[in-house]
Amino acid sequence: MNIRFAMTALAAVCFSAFASAQSTYRMGVTAGANYSTLNSDVFETTSGRFAPSIGVAFQLGFNDVFELNPEIAFTQKGASAQVARYLPEQQPELGNYDYNYNTFELTLVAGIKPIKSVPARIQIGGYMGSHFEDVETDAAQEWYIGDGSDILTAMPAWRYNNAFSGLDFGGVVGISVGEGRLRASARYYHGMKNMYNNLDYMKEDGSIKSQGARLALTWYW
Repeated sequence: MNIRFAMTALAAVCFSAFASAQSTYRMGVTAGANYSTLNSDVFETTSGRFAPSIGVAFQLGFNDVFELNPEIAFTQKGASAQVARYLPEQQPELGNYDYNYNTFELTLVAGIKPIKSVPARIQIGGYMGSHFEDVETDAAQEWYIGDGSDILTAMPAWRYNNAFSGLDFGGVVGISVGEGRLRASARYYHGMKNMYNNLDYMKEDGSIKSQGARLALTWYW
């Protein structure tokens, strides 16, 4: 099933249910910190990217137990990959190459309160992001991705830059704490889109997927 159609249909159903149930509605701002990394079989990551996240949030409350939380947020993602520079008659020099990209994300999670007297909700849902890469292509032309021993089997690191332009989508799980106007949340984002497929000049199959964790505070008015 097309992921965009599925999320559009889910959003339509949720908003229809909200309208018919005459439930509570709130709008607010959300801000926090995002730690992202990349899971790939074509390169080894050495570290993730820690960056801010900011956006707008909505709360659609149906009763004391169940609510929906759509969000639109801007955040920065990426990771550092291990690369090598090949020198004449010397051992390859190892280093790091940063794959940084920015994204606007639409997230829709359902919040379920297991215990009515405890102001905590389990959140589960999905997200869709529109990426645009922010990689310094000219800064590291001599870095290669491979096993570090043979330049003939390695690939220039910058050739993977375009993998981080396009759509991404995946699942979200987390927890939110708080009642009233102020909420705190902790979520894990697991990408399902293979961003390697954005590279139209790569011959062999590969996998590049996103994943990350986010802590945020949301203020509703």
